[in-house]
Amino acid sequence: MGRDESSRRGPRRRTARRRPIAAPDAVPAATGAAPEQFADEREEAALRRRRGLDPRLRDELLRARRGLGSFRQNVERFEQACRVTGLLDRRHLRATHIKPWRDADDAERLDGENGLLLSPHVSHLFERGYLSFGDDGELLVSRRLNPAVLEKWGLSASARVGAFTERQRAYLAHHRQHVFERPRVGRKR
Repeated sequence: MGRDESSRRGPRRRTARRRPIAAPDAVPAATGAAPEQFADEREEAALRRRRGLDPRLRDELLRARRGLGSFRQNVERFEQACRVTGLLDRRHLRATHIKPWRDADDAERLDGENGLLLSPHVSHLFERGYLSFGDDGELLVSRRLNPAVLEKWGLSASARVGAFTERQRAYLAHHRQHVFERPRVGRKR
């Protein structure tokens, strides 16, 4: 009789609140995630289901999505530092696809000339279309980017980042046409 009321009833169960299932078009807006994130995930799932693909190649392609493995090694053959910040310490740089992984074929996903070593904040802006590069090495800044972002992150809009190889210029043309300044769905704070 010394037991309190809660111990007689057993452990308290938590009930999860059920959330309505969002329509596929509403998912990016509801989660705050960018639509390209879901496109990458769909493409990754399709790659995992693809029949007849050597398992080692599949693993390398999946690692390349995250800027790892042979893709990163291939990028490091062409890039030594972040093009924008000049940071040389590769431990703090990301191997970033110029032509997005979701748009690339298998060879382009592993091609070192389809990549740049970028500081994480620069990679973030590049992948979301806020930054790109001209064939002459001019840093291109989207009109949609709040100028305070460049200022707070210490980035100069008038930067020249050096020469690109011919194949990098071809990938950059794709980036300028299909990624740079394209509207995205997501949260604004």
